[in-house]
Amino acid sequence: SIWYFLKEIYPSILLKSEINLTIAGRNIPDYLRRYTNRLDLDRYVTFMESPEDLRPLFESHRMFIAPHLYGSGIQFKLSEALSFGIPCVMSKLSADAFAITEESKVACIGPDPESFTSCVLSLDRDELQWNTFRENGISFIQQTHSRQQVLKVWSGVIQEATRKYRKMKAAERISMANEGQMVKHVLFTNDLWAASHVCPEGETLYMKLFPDVRDAVKAGLFPSAYQHWLDHGQQEARTYVCRDPL
Repeated sequence: SIWYFLKEIYPSILLKSEINLTIAGRNIPDYLRRYTNRLDLDRYVTFMESPEDLRPLFESHRMFIAPHLYGSGIQFKLSEALSFGIPCVMSKLSADAFAITEESKVACIGPDPESFTSCVLSLDRDELQWNTFRENGISFIQQTHSRQQVLKVWSGVIQEATRKYRKMKAAERISMANEGQMVKHVLFTNDLWAASHVCPEGETLYMKLFPDVRDAVKAGLFPSAYQHWLDHGQQEARTYVCRDPL
């Protein structure tokens, strides 16, 4: 996507405004550096290899671009940028992944090089538009990707799976298991919710699933498995659930 941006979009932007570009990521291809050097773009383009913390970048840049032409699913880098309040310019593919429309004013959508260029220039020049996209982006993420919303959705998923499992007859459960359609798991045999507190079933399941946490709790590095989940587990996509949702 950044190769497409550099070749098809960025030159048009520079003809109208000298807007600097930062490319940050892991294993940045050398051909990008060679290309920017050959076209004398080095004074505008900065490469940052594997930055440990993206927050300084989000806080010091005016916008985030996502000119993706192919791919699937949600691009977490976009949800992260929106959560930091940095307006985003997206391709139609990126916007569709989030179900973001032009009318929502959550992000500026550029389905082609000309409209993408226009989005970048307008966000750079128009303070009112910049603030509109910033506020709408933050609001969108809070409503769709906040911790509370994710916990609510996954609690519903677990409860629905439990309800369907318990309605099945024993023979149906055995048949599904034999056909490889279902793996027996504690989540299907208990009414469990994403946790907001310490609970016995959560402690047992978490330490059973993650022996490294069990050893850390025994060593006194954490007072409980729940504390590990609060400090690290959530970010590592680990699961801690309780029967009581409150």
